[in-house]
Amino acid sequence: MRLFRWIVVSLLLVPPGAAFAQAPGNVDVNELAKTVERLAQENADLKKRVTELEARVSDKAAPEPAPVAQEAPSAGPTATATEPPAAAPASTEDGKTPLKTYWREGLHFESEDGNFALKVGGRLMLDVATFHHPRYWELGGRDIEEADGVELRETRLSLSGTLYGDYLYALEVDFAGDETAVKDAYLGMKNVPFFGYVQAGHFTEPFGLEQLTTSNHTTFMERSMVTEAIAPYRALGLGFTAPFFNERMTWAAGVFNRVVDEERPYWDVATRVTGLPWYADQGRRLLHVGASYMRQAPNGDISLGSHPESHLGNLHMDTGNFPADKVDRWAFETALVLGPFSLQAEYMAAQAGLMPPHRTLTLIDLDRHFASARRFDGYYVQAGVFLTGENRPYNTAGAYFDRIIPRHNFSLGKGGWGAWELALRYSNLLLNDYDVRSGIIGGKGENWTAGLNWYMTPNTRLMINYVKAHVSQYAYNGTLDIFEGRMQIDF
Repeated sequence: MRLFRWIVVSLLLVPPGAAFAQAPGNVDVNELAKTVERLAQENADLKKRVTELEARVSDKAAPEPAPVAQEAPSAGPTATATEPPAAAPASTEDGKTPLKTYWREGLHFESEDGNFALKVGGRLMLDVATFHHPRYWELGGRDIEEADGVELRETRLSLSGTLYGDYLYALEVDFAGDETAVKDAYLGMKNVPFFGYVQAGHFTEPFGLEQLTTSNHTTFMERSMVTEAIAPYRALGLGFTAPFFNERMTWAAGVFNRVVDEERPYWDVATRVTGLPWYADQGRRLLHVGASYMRQAPNGDISLGSHPESHLGNLHMDTGNFPADKVDRWAFETALVLGPFSLQAEYMAAQAGLMPPHRTLTLIDLDRHFASARRFDGYYVQAGVFLTGENRPYNTAGAYFDRIIPRHNFSLGKGGWGAWELALRYSNLLLNDYDVRSGIIGGKGENWTAGLNWYMTPNTRLMINYVKAHVSQYAYNGTLDIFEGRMQIDF
C-alpha cells in the first residue's frame, strides 16, 4: 500500500501533460492503471508474508509449559526422566518457574536454571533378631535377658533441597517406635568464603567416620558399640564444613546446645579434620585419615552405654548416670579402599571430670590426692569385600562413605544379581574406670560381627549379621550369640 500511495502522490505532483510530454509517444492510461494495481497487490502479498513470519518468531519465543513427569527408567546413577528443551526459559511472564522431574535414587524436582530443587526421600528398615544366652547370665537378673523379636528400626520421611541457588534446607522425621522424632531440621548456605557450607538447626555433630556415614550406607546393621557409646549424636547448633585442596582435605566444626538433667541446657564444641593422602581411579582406590575432638561442659549427670551391636538387645554396657563438670572426647579414624576390598578402623575415647559429690566416699576432701577424671575408650576394625566387583563410594566434600551402586540390578527377567558383599568387624569397648576409693563400672565388651549384604538395587538391600558378643559386667558375664537380619528400602 505504501508503494501505491507513492505512485498516486507522484502523479498528483506532476503538472498535467508534463509526464506524457516527456514520452516519445502516447502512453496508454489504462495500461498504467493496471500496472499500479498489480504493484499494489504485490505489496499486500509481501505485507501478509511479513506478518506470518513475525507470528512464527513470536511463537518460538513464548515460554513452553512445564513437562509432565514421566516414569523414570530402572534405578541407576544416571536414570532421569525426559527433560524439557534446552531453549525453555527459567521463568514465565507470570513469575512461575517450570520444573523438571526425575528419579535418581530418590524423587527430584528441579528448575531449569538449577536455582530451586527438592528431593523427597525416605527409608524403611525392618529388623528381626534371635538371641542365645548362657545360663549363668541369670545370676544377674532376668531383666538382662533379651527376647527374640521384630521391629521397625527406622521409618523416616525427608525433604531436602535448594532455594535460590545458594540456600539449602533439610527436614527428616522418624516415625519408628512409640514417638515421632525429628532427626534433621536445618537451614544452610553453600559457597561461603573460608567456611564452605554453613548450616544451623538440628543435625549430627562432626565426629567420627562411622557416625557421619548414614545408616543407609553403613556396612553392618548397627554401628560399632564403640561409636554408639562415645560418639555424640544430633543436637541443635551452628556449624560448617569446608573442603579444600580440591576436596583432598576437609575441616568441619560447630557449636551445639544440649540438655542435661532433662531441663538444664549446656554448650559443647566439636571439630573434625580429614585428609586423602591417596586418591585414584575416581575413588576406587583411596586412603582416608582423620581426627575429631569434642569438649562438653554439662555440670550435671551424663552416661555412656551401648547395645551388643543389636538394637533389639539390651544395654549391657552402661555406666549409669554420674555427675561431670566437663567431658573431653576424641577420635582417630582411617579407611582404605582397594577396588572391591575395604578396611576401616577408629579409636575413640572420653574423659569425664567428675563433680565433687562423686569424687570421694569420705567426709574429707582428698581430691588433691586422687584423680578426679575417669576415662573410657574403645576401638573397632572392619574389613569388607564385594564379590561382584563394586567398591564403597566416598564423598570427598563431606569425608564419608556413600551409596552403593550395583553394576547390575537384581532382576528375574534380565538376569542381574545386584551387588554382594562380605564383611567382618571386631570391636572392643571399656567403660570401667575405678580406684580403691570410688569409680564407675560400665562393663567391658568384645564383639565379633560377620555380615552378608545383598544390594538388589541402589535403593534396596538385604542384610544378615551374626554377632558374638562377650560381656563382662560387675554382676554377670558371658557370651551372647545373635542372629539378625534386615530388609531395607531407602530413597
